[in-house]
Amino acid sequence: MRPLPRKVETKTMPDKGRTEKDDLFQEPRAKELAQIRMRSRKKRRLIYDCMNAVVQGDGVTCREGHEFKGYSRDKGIPLLTVLRGTASSTCQECGDYDGEEHE
Repeated sequence: MRPLPRKVETKTMPDKGRTEKDDLFQEPRAKELAQIRMRSRKKRRLIYDCMNAVVQGDGVTCREGHEFKGYSRDKGIPLLTVLRGTASSTCQECGDYDGEEHE
């Protein structure tokens, strides 16, 4: 059985009652990130599109246990990096990739 993800500590933004992470999913920032992903998606497999990518804390890890090059397996890739449409060479060659293929 997999351990439960650790609780995420987030900073509350003054006078707004939102966290920094919340702003990534609110307009206009969410729309900007979606446009960046659409451009990246035309060229390669994105971590964002893989169903094996799991948010744990402030990072994204692989449910299948693959390690993204340059990042620790425990912490994974920062969430903002994934939302920006990052493609890992690990995903490009992965037989476990479970997302849309774009060519």
